[in-house]
Amino acid sequence: MKRNLVDSGRGLDSELESVCRLFAPDADGELFASLRRRARSPLQVPFYYLDLVRSGQHATTNGCAAKPTAEDVDLAYRAILQRPPESRAIVRHQVETCQDARQLAIALLTSREATLQMPRFVARAFPHARRLWHVHIPKTAGTSFFLAATQNGWGYVNTNMLAGAVGSEESVAAGLRLDPETAGSGIVSGHWKLHQFMDCVGPFDRVVTFVREPLEFLISSYNYAVDVVSGRDNVHSDDPGPFLKRGLDPESFANSFRRGFFVANVQCSYLAPEATSEAALRNLAQCGGDVYPADAADRALAEFFPSAPPKRANVSNKHVRPLDPDSDLREELLAQNHHDYALYEVARRRNRELRAA
Repeated sequence: MKRNLVDSGRGLDSELESVCRLFAPDADGELFASLRRRARSPLQVPFYYLDLVRSGQHATTNGCAAKPTAEDVDLAYRAILQRPPESRAIVRHQVETCQDARQLAIALLTSREATLQMPRFVARAFPHARRLWHVHIPKTAGTSFFLAATQNGWGYVNTNMLAGAVGSEESVAAGLRLDPETAGSGIVSGHWKLHQFMDCVGPFDRVVTFVREPLEFLISSYNYAVDVVSGRDNVHSDDPGPFLKRGLDPESFANSFRRGFFVANVQCSYLAPEATSEAALRNLAQCGGDVYPADAADRALAEFFPSAPPKRANVSNKHVRPLDPDSDLREELLAQNHHDYALYEVARRRNRELRAA
């Protein structure tokens, strides 16, 4: 009961088969055979199961299913959540309430903990795969970047899609795709923050993010919020409540600013909890990250995904244009977001140096 799941060592085959049985109780069935054939370690089994869910090949019979044992619960936690159960009381509760081990396994795989930690779990399950960690700061061409990766056939973990997937194995499976060989290119993309997964970035991984001229960023964020509140179909569906509660005035950019709608130095906050340019650049340097200005997105798309034509997605209407705020408001915005301005200038300088090289 105290054992750890490892990628090699005595008993690996037995443990691997036991984890496969959590999802496919019929050891003679096609689902079990597929999981056993593809997975190289117990930690990989949940992801191959999700891959089969994506393709509709996960049907199973429950004829061999039985109530989970305490060992089943312990194994499921270690294989899926990559940690032991919190207590023996939790183990007893799962044994008493779960219909069978497969129900337990799917409940853990679609839990909030699993969806939040999926990038970390994938990194541990496939330690030799090379990943591109894309910190998608909103309104910086990030959706276009992710779509180009998928069009190139990359595997992916999309944290935005996983955020709303709790409780649904189909939704969790849609937020994750393994690349064909599980050792090729994969992208971790979404509105996650760099400090969340810095410890998962491997020596052969890359980290990339895009930043936007701060005034354009604020205006684009405002335009997006207005489109959401207005129910327009040119943006992602979203809940307008938080925008209005935060102080959005759909009729006035300036009034929205006065009400506190805009958060200072948002772009830096995605790279460092201190939301300063110094901390953001320090974290990027620590993991070998690249920062591009958003207006260089087409060049970056061509560099990373040469076979996918540049295509912009999720473009908002232009309710407010960069020239609309008056000079006094511009000065206030500059002062409030000076760290984002500093980060953007570094990105521009680096881009110029790369183009000149």
